[in-house]
Order: sequence, then structure tokens, then C-alpha cells
Amino acid sequence: MILKSGAIASALALVLLAVTTTAGLACNKNFLVFNRTDKTMVKFFVSPHQADDWEDNLLSADDPIEPDTKSPIDMSDDDREVSLYDVKAVFDDGSKSVGGNINLCRATAIYIYSNKVTYDEADH
Repeated sequence: MILKSGAIASALALVLLAVTTTAGLACNKNFLVFNRTDKTMVKFFVSPHQADDWEDNLLSADDPIEPDTKSPIDMSDDDREVSLYDVKAVFDDGSKSVGGNINLCRATAIYIYSNKVTYDEADH
């Protein structure tokens, strides 16, 4: 009987670990995007790293990100259990800048340059 109780306790511990790990993935995916180029950013896409396609443009046509300015991005309603995302900025001249494997659960700021994307993470 002791073995059976131990097996049940072990199974419950694994379920509890899975639940707390999954709950830990829900996070605040809000951040600032900094346009560190001399071009106007007219589109900004964010997609899970494993996705094959880019998701919807997060900038409105009336609110592009001008050179050397920043804009808040609110993804608070994204409740997917994903933390790694790729980003793509498209500029008014048609050029693009792409960055990958950004942990949006920790990112506080994303910096878009003509030839690279960098980001800052919060201390957790």
C-alpha cells in the first residue's frame, strides 16, 4: 500500500509542476519599439518563432514610427503559451529589418536598426 500512495503522490507532484510551469508562461507581452533608423517604420509584425507566416501588422496607417522615436506595443491579449517571437519592421522605402528569438515575456524594449534588431530584458 505504501508503494501505491507514493506513486499517487509522485503523480500529483508532476501534475502540480506542469500546472505551475504552464501558468508561469502567461506573461505581459507589452514593450516599446524604438526606430533607430533614418526611415519611417510603417509596419511592424510579431509572430511566434515557430510560425511559418507573419501575423497582422501591429501599426496603424495613421500611426507609423518616425525615425529616432519609439512607440508602445500592447500584446496583453495574446494569451498563447509562447515566449519566443520574431519581429519584422517594414519601412516607407520598402526595406525591412528582421530579428528572431526575442523573449517577449522578458523584453521591455526592442530596437530596430537598418541591419539588426536588439532588445532589453527585464530583470526577473
